[in-house]
Amino acid sequence: MNFSELLSPENVSINIDGNTKKIVLEKISIFISDRSDEISSEEIQQGLISRERLGTTGIGNGIAIPHCRINGCKKITAAFFKLVNSIDFESVDNNSVDLVFVLIVPSEQNDEHLKALSLISELLSNQKRCRALRNAASNEILYQVLGTVID
Repeated sequence: MNFSELLSPENVSINIDGNTKKIVLEKISIFISDRSDEISSEEIQQGLISRERLGTTGIGNGIAIPHCRINGCKKITAAFFKLVNSIDFESVDNNSVDLVFVLIVPSEQNDEHLKALSLISELLSNQKRCRALRNAASNEILYQVLGTVID
């Protein structure tokens, strides 16, 4: 699995606003659902919230990777967001989150789920990339930075 297979340019946004994790997950769910014919925003939101109840997906350094498996989902759907404002995501390092990479996976695709999470973690482990993402002024630049090889 590579970056272009995982994320399409239409699924990035610098315009998600909200002051709580619940509100942000709701807006993200609507965003993803509007670009999908197969899953509703309610299914996405419920899946993401259920996963958060198991433990935070705020991995630290201002990054969260909310993810879930959904019955009826036919293909992996990923989306990336630079939040308008940092929010409390109950992250492992207690820092606010401003970068959110969401992953929605068909319930039966366990291996693909793990591969996608690994790729996302690798992309967001690069500090230079994260700085560039935080400085991105448009969806296009956001997508371009995500797909760029940065040493």
